[in-house]
Amino acid sequence: MQNYSKPAAVLRICSLLLLLSVPHRYLAGILPAAALPVWGLCCTAVIHFLHRKGIRAEAAWGIGFSAALLIPACVLGVLALIPQLIADTLFLRLKLIFGLLALTAFISITSTVLFISAERWRRYEPLAAILVFSLLFFPQQHYRLTVFSHPVFAAGFAGVFMLIQTAVLCIPSGKRRRFAVFFSVFIGLTAIILALLIRTFNKSSVGNNGGLLEQKLFEFDFSQFLQLQDEVKMNTNLVMVVHVDQEYDSHLFRRMYLSGWSPQKGFYEKTAPGEPEQPLRVAGQPEELPHQPFLCRERVSQEIFTVNLDPDSLVALDYPLSVTPYTVWDTVSFKGAYKVESEILHGVPLDLITAEAPSGNPEEGLSAEALRFYTAVDSGTKELLSPIAESVTAPFALYYDKVYALLDYFREGEYRYSLRPGQAPDGDQLRYFVTESKKGYCSYFAFAYCLMLRSLGIPARVAAGFFLQPESGILNYYPVRANMAHAWVEVFFPYLGWVDVDPTTEQLAEGEMLDFSFQAGGDQFTQLLDEILLNRSSLRARHDGALSAAEAQTVAQRVSQFFNMHRGILLGIAALVLILLYGLFRAYPYLIIRFSRNNRKIILTLKRLHKHPSEAFYALTQKAKFAPACTDEDVAVAKRLYRAEKKQRQPDGAQVNEPYRKHPQTDSYDERTDMDTRRSDKQSPRGGMLLVLFLFLLPLRLFPASGADELLQKADKAVQAENWDTAAALLEEGIARYPANELFQLKLGDMYFNNGLYEPAYRRFTEGLRINRYNIKLLYGAAGAAAALNKEEEARLLLHEYLSYNPTDIFGWSTYGWLCFKTHRTDEGIKAMLDARSSYGDDGCIANALGNLYGELFDYRNAALYYRKGIELAIQNDSLYSASVYSYNKAILETEFYHFAQAEEDARNASGYFSRASGYLILGELEERKNNFDRAITYYAQSTKDNPTPLPLINLAKIYLRMGHWEQAERYIAQIERVTDYSWIANFGMSTAQFYTELYGLYQTLYEKKYAAEKIRVPESIKDAFVRSKNLTKYSALVRYYRAAFSIHNLKLAKEYTITDAGGNTHELYRNSFYYRAFQSAPFKARRYLHRAERLETSVIPQARPSYIAEKGILLRDAQLLREALETLDPVWEKELREQAAAALIGCTKKTELKTMLYQELLQSNPACFPEHGIRLPVTLTCTGSNERLRKQTEKRLAAALNKSLFTVSKSAPFVITAVCSESGVRLSLTGRDGSVYFRYDHPAPAAGKYAAAACVNRFAARLFRIHN
Repeated sequence: MQNYSKPAAVLRICSLLLLLSVPHRYLAGILPAAALPVWGLCCTAVIHFLHRKGIRAEAAWGIGFSAALLIPACVLGVLALIPQLIADTLFLRLKLIFGLLALTAFISITSTVLFISAERWRRYEPLAAILVFSLLFFPQQHYRLTVFSHPVFAAGFAGVFMLIQTAVLCIPSGKRRRFAVFFSVFIGLTAIILALLIRTFNKSSVGNNGGLLEQKLFEFDFSQFLQLQDEVKMNTNLVMVVHVDQEYDSHLFRRMYLSGWSPQKGFYEKTAPGEPEQPLRVAGQPEELPHQPFLCRERVSQEIFTVNLDPDSLVALDYPLSVTPYTVWDTVSFKGAYKVESEILHGVPLDLITAEAPSGNPEEGLSAEALRFYTAVDSGTKELLSPIAESVTAPFALYYDKVYALLDYFREGEYRYSLRPGQAPDGDQLRYFVTESKKGYCSYFAFAYCLMLRSLGIPARVAAGFFLQPESGILNYYPVRANMAHAWVEVFFPYLGWVDVDPTTEQLAEGEMLDFSFQAGGDQFTQLLDEILLNRSSLRARHDGALSAAEAQTVAQRVSQFFNMHRGILLGIAALVLILLYGLFRAYPYLIIRFSRNNRKIILTLKRLHKHPSEAFYALTQKAKFAPACTDEDVAVAKRLYRAEKKQRQPDGAQVNEPYRKHPQTDSYDERTDMDTRRSDKQSPRGGMLLVLFLFLLPLRLFPASGADELLQKADKAVQAENWDTAAALLEEGIARYPANELFQLKLGDMYFNNGLYEPAYRRFTEGLRINRYNIKLLYGAAGAAAALNKEEEARLLLHEYLSYNPTDIFGWSTYGWLCFKTHRTDEGIKAMLDARSSYGDDGCIANALGNLYGELFDYRNAALYYRKGIELAIQNDSLYSASVYSYNKAILETEFYHFAQAEEDARNASGYFSRASGYLILGELEERKNNFDRAITYYAQSTKDNPTPLPLINLAKIYLRMGHWEQAERYIAQIERVTDYSWIANFGMSTAQFYTELYGLYQTLYEKKYAAEKIRVPESIKDAFVRSKNLTKYSALVRYYRAAFSIHNLKLAKEYTITDAGGNTHELYRNSFYYRAFQSAPFKARRYLHRAERLETSVIPQARPSYIAEKGILLRDAQLLREALETLDPVWEKELREQAAAALIGCTKKTELKTMLYQELLQSNPACFPEHGIRLPVTLTCTGSNERLRKQTEKRLAAALNKSLFTVSKSAPFVITAVCSESGVRLSLTGRDGSVYFRYDHPAPAAGKYAAAACVNRFAARLFRIHN
């Protein structure tokens, strides 16, 4: 029997669907959007169906959950048996999300059963749903609400969900009084839970946004309390866009200054006595801000466009004088915009250097009371800092010298920048920073410097805001991200005011790695900048709805500008209106005849139309004029006569007009009227057309336009002067006034392209092509922009069209060959390059393109031939840069064909011809093949200096992961993920899908390494045991996710090679290689693709056979294949694959001697393989020491800890760990039975207990199982 409300059931299903749609926002790479909601809906429907059939709740749960597990399992089983690509793909997709489907089924079925059977659950389910909903948003990285693309969508989603829960609660069951009580309690508990979650979220977000910014659900702002934290993190969320002249891009933009100080609260916002409150908010209309004029200041204008910052937050340079809020165009991209006029101190004027110390004289700009406020320090802090400050500034007498001597103490001294300052043992972070750790982030430097100045009697305060990165600016617009939040110090100088002084050092602490590139392009910044440039003209000062006097004065100018900008459209409309009016004028008599009810009027109108009326018709017109009545019959006769006479009209007009002369009584007025009518009828068409022409040309006199050439010249001058706003405005005006002139689109596209704005450049070029498809500059520009956006196929087609009009462009042909290589249309590219070569002669670019294309076909002879030809031509033409590029490409070719010695020679030649980042990159890869890790890292680091791409970072992350230094690799991976501009891919043999495949592969390896490191770690306390369990669960889940993402992107990558080109080549080798990587988690599926790839590659590269033997042995865990691989793999150049084969063979063989040999090889080659592959090292533990009791206790504790780690302690093991015990510590040594020493470690504490022994073993294992460089 149904005991629940149907509306409540429908609403809870809607709620469940919303909840199940959230995981897709996190796992979009592997989870289809509708998978979980549809599956949850099916499970819920099954339970309701079983309930209606009378099946008990417990039985319904068992049947439903069993079916939910069996159906996907059966589908997987069927797909596993079908040896087809489509079946393999579906199998992989379903396998990857099987766990999520099972979890979704459990939640949906269990909650539905409880909803049907338990009245108490129905009451509390909305509370549980809200809690789960909150937790789904809570675990986001860095506490960023990035699940939705825009806060509006997140707010709408949350609002709908809360509305549904409220609606469910408003369907009461039971007694109304009890329901009212429950409803009140529910609302209260929900409010408390949400408040606690939001408070925790906001508090934690400060540490995850550089220690300065506070995340307020959908936007950032600075906290008014600044404290020191033991660790902070950075994120690259775009906060705002700043428009300021390039001359001032190195200045600091202040959000607020913090003048109050308390050891407990840190620095906080507080107004000094006698001073006005600092302006923190943007008003609703333009306003002048209170300020005191100071010397040596210059006026600067800034524009702020807020994205994720509170739109009313005032951010400005130095002293803001006025703020003008803008009414922005209709957009959801920006929360607000405003203009600020400021006075800044630019440079170092002489008055600053010679300034005296402030005396408290108000004329200096600071009263005595305010001076005491800004120099106030508590006694404990002063006692700590004053001696240091006095010793540093003692040699200096001048006020300026003291300020900057203390600045140099922090910037150039022993202090280092670090996001992980560490936890102070006594909780005093400031003392710990100043006296012990001497490392911290900007707030630490600002705190210490400000308080030291105050201890010397120098007025100072802490400021918080943002810095700009000059290199990231485009067209004088700068992106401001969350990781650019900064704290510095303002010092008062008499008559000059508060001066910005930044004490934060640029020297990084050991092990710290920060990315200071802050790349501009590739993300929403370029899109927002394009939107700003398009809509700048619509920016208006906001006056809370009122029209200002200044605006009223410019209305006429704006109207005139509107007419000038839309002249063509307005003239077209005017001409159309005039034509319509003229048509109505001509049609008016016929409308009277057709629709009028006035008989007289109809007959007289017919008379006007009848040029040669008969006597009978004339009699009817006279009757219509003078008779007392005019009937419908008269009208019918008149119409009949009109039609008949019009058809039978004689050519001789005299005869027709004769009746008029026969009637002398005809009124002379009528005769003149008829003559006028006839004259009018003859002349009206010509006169009407002249009238229309006159009225059409009149606006040309009223709205004269500047010539298109003049606008283009002005725009060119503005571009040369880098006056980007003016240039953009002129070109936009030209586009509006001359929509048929494609040159404006071309100029604007060029300006955008040259400044890295590829998306708007591409749009402008393509819009210009719609006007004129034959403009070769537009075709070439559109091809370049499309290539920069990684639209390779579209770029190829555009460039092909360009070359059809300009076939003599040799560089264009070589670029076309490169795009054919990128789009895998190899045969088509080869044909085009050979044709160009035969038509226009030898060229290095053409030869290089042929080398790339033949290389993709594994045609070594032709590829090497053309690379050598290209190098020769480049050297002949003194183009050493080109020779370096071609040698680099040849080195890659030689590596693919296992000619490693030749590859190394070509790589060195590439670096010798010209010092390029790519040359160092290939040299590093070759050194890494030989396990020369130090040299490889040196080459990779050298490559990063001149390489803005993430390629050297990818290689650095890989090599550090191989070496077991996952902490260092994790920093490089985070740096790679911060890269937002992917235009670099256009110049490398890589696609966007391949880049993401590499990135997800790095993440998979990273978390495998972290999981392995955590697994071998022995808990050092009870709390640590729980932390270890949590980390193992977390890392295991992340490994599964990134492995799934890696597999999915390999499928995408394989699809890029499915295009059959003109020669019928489908690149089967590449396809099967990527499919093999995708299906590695299902060996029985992957084996088929590995066999195909082996057959294809070994037919052209026989040297590849040992690597395939190793791959098959690792995949199938076949000991025989693995032994064969170790015998045939190159011991110098294929060390990594040998390590993997040796690690796999250890798990496959039971031969002790073979295992010992493999252990020794891995310890010498790469000990990081042990935790990666879970290989336990058999050891014999021997303890020595003078204290027998201590020796025995240490031996027992260490043996227990070693067995919990990655060792197996036994008496007959091939390796020996010798522990020398003493009261001060333990020395551990790993040696072989032959006496060879593999590793030594000195632990600085004795193994006094099991946790101390665990700490000793953990440090020993962590250092042993990695390569030290």
